[in-house]
Amino acid sequence: MSEVVRPPGHLLPSPIVRRPRQRPVNALLAQAQAEFLIGDDISPRTAYNEAAMKRIAVVLVLVAVFLPALAAAGQKSSDLKFVVVRDYNGKPVRNASVILHPVEEGKQDRGGYQLKTDLDGRTGFEGVPYGTLRIQVLAQGFQTYGEDYEVNQPTMEITIKLKRPGGQYSVYDEKNQGAAPDSKKDK
Repeated sequence: MSEVVRPPGHLLPSPIVRRPRQRPVNALLAQAQAEFLIGDDISPRTAYNEAAMKRIAVVLVLVAVFLPALAAAGQKSSDLKFVVVRDYNGKPVRNASVILHPVEEGKQDRGGYQLKTDLDGRTGFEGVPYGTLRIQVLAQGFQTYGEDYEVNQPTMEITIKLKRPGGQYSVYDEKNQGAAPDSKKDK
């Protein structure tokens, strides 16, 4: 026998949709065994064991996926704050690119992060794992800065002083052959 189901908001008194009543799983399993559809080797206990095995498999997969994330969560990390200023007057450098690369065994790893400084020459990054970090700073009108830092404190503030670009000299320029680099600016 079917149960009558009417869609919500329906105004007609006649039944629209009919759906069969749901039977308990044990009753369906008993009926299937009686009709020899699945054989005598599957019992309600076996069906229960299969469901339990599926649950265990799901739990094992979840543990395998989240275990590395939990191990990384236990790793110490640092909050880095950067201040980028001009070397000659100490004023902030805005819109400078601060690039962070992890370094392992003296080699720079792939990937990294790029940050931009604000109007006060400041930027920051939270959750940097302890270890060696290569920091590069690029800003228009300044020399490129690069140095390796050892991240080993919960909070670190790093001040980077950018220099003006030095003069460029050519071996083909006859006037400045053998002249000191500073003497070119005086002329």
